[in-house]
Amino acid sequence: PANQLTRGRARIANMSLMGYGTVSINPGSIAANTKGNQTFTLAGAGVGDLVLMIPPATLEATLSYVGAEVSAANTVKVHLLNHTAGAIDGAAITWGYVWIKVT
Repeated sequence: PANQLTRGRARIANMSLMGYGTVSINPGSIAANTKGNQTFTLAGAGVGDLVLMIPPATLEATLSYVGAEVSAANTVKVHLLNHTAGAIDGAAITWGYVWIKVT
């Protein structure tokens, strides 16, 4: 079936689209050449679910989006990389997301 993730003939997981939308993310100061994290609440999200983030075109050119994870129940952690020689305090901007429940 289309909503199953498989490896060969073995079913690994069922997937269901749970939602999509936008969220404002305001990263704190990220030190030079390091990864910073910012969390937001996504009610119902569970560890092991997939959250795909869509970075906005207005994301600072000196920050790179490097991934996201459901780090705890109802909590999504977005990872950003500052690849410059100085600290960056990013602005609050609106991101898109897609949430997929994995069972």
